[in-house]
Amino acid sequence: MRGKRGLSQVITTVILILLILAAIGGLWAAVSSFIQSGSEKIDLQKYTLGLTLKKAVVDYDTGIASVRVKRDSGEGDLTSIKFIVEDDKSSEVFEEFFNSFPELAERTFALNLTKSEFLTLNKVHKISIAPVFSLPSGNLQTGEIAGSVEGLNEGIDQSGGDEPAEEARCTKDDECPKDSFEEGTEGCNIQNTMITKTKFDNFCQIDRCRSAIIYDFVVEDCSAQGKVCYNGLCIDDEIKCTAETVDTACGVDGPVGDKKCHSTLNATALDYKDFSCNSQGTCEVSITEQLVEMCEEGDICNNGECFTPLECIVHTDCCPSDDPYCGRVCNEGVCEDELAKNTGNVKSAWPQDLGNILTVRIWIHLLS
Repeated sequence: MRGKRGLSQVITTVILILLILAAIGGLWAAVSSFIQSGSEKIDLQKYTLGLTLKKAVVDYDTGIASVRVKRDSGEGDLTSIKFIVEDDKSSEVFEEFFNSFPELAERTFALNLTKSEFLTLNKVHKISIAPVFSLPSGNLQTGEIAGSVEGLNEGIDQSGGDEPAEEARCTKDDECPKDSFEEGTEGCNIQNTMITKTKFDNFCQIDRCRSAIIYDFVVEDCSAQGKVCYNGLCIDDEIKCTAETVDTACGVDGPVGDKKCHSTLNATALDYKDFSCNSQGTCEVSITEQLVEMCEEGDICNNGECFTPLECIVHTDCCPSDDPYCGRVCNEGVCEDELAKNTGNVKSAWPQDLGNILTVRIWIHLLS
């Protein structure tokens, strides 16, 4: 009996030790999680990363929103930007990733709003941005909303019909806002012979003022002056360099400009610059086009984004030119059969003295 009692005490002691160790492990897990969370909050306070939303333009025909963003000065490993797009009832987040976005740089992002299942395109009125950056722990942190642009659809009919609001009507280009250039977008073409900028081209189409963004629009020919283009300026001499100073004198290799449509494929692409210093000690650059994303079947590339094109804008887009009243209507970019109570043709001699037969199509609509 004494042996069994001693064995029982040993088992009890072992169990107690295991329970204590388990309790210590659980306590440490809670404490370490608290310490890590606290340290990440401390690390978060060190970041001064900021963004500025400079401009947002929505093309309500293609469903592409062009958003211009500037990164302010400040520390932080910016990995992506979240774009919050809102209509009158809901919102959706689009996230754009990139390899690098250096301080004080500006970029225009093209958002394909047609991929949304919740947004009503012609009622989108607000776009906001928020930075996403990496913490030392490797976790990603979404910052506070850095900026917003509202009133994007002013002048667009809010009823969901085809006709634009009265103030947006036009009959010629002169009745639309003047074309403008976006400040801070000065650059050089691939050959470094011309200065380029981003241009907003305004024009009249289907009785409405519309806007298109033209990237790398030539504003000055440096070669005509016997000069070269460097950093958005016409200068007299080419930049001198050595193999050791090629990065600082010529530039850093990497993507240049915004996403575009591939030159031969139905896909998006980016231009990549590769700087080098030639035997004469002057900078040279080669541009290669690199594939980013192949568009899915049925989608097309427009303005550097793959999107599903709208089938129609107005009702007449759904009918052949010789039969504009074919009984099909445009409903939120999709052609549909119009609900009718009865249809038929009426033939009558007109004018009566000529004996010609005039065929009139009768289409009796159901009242909604």
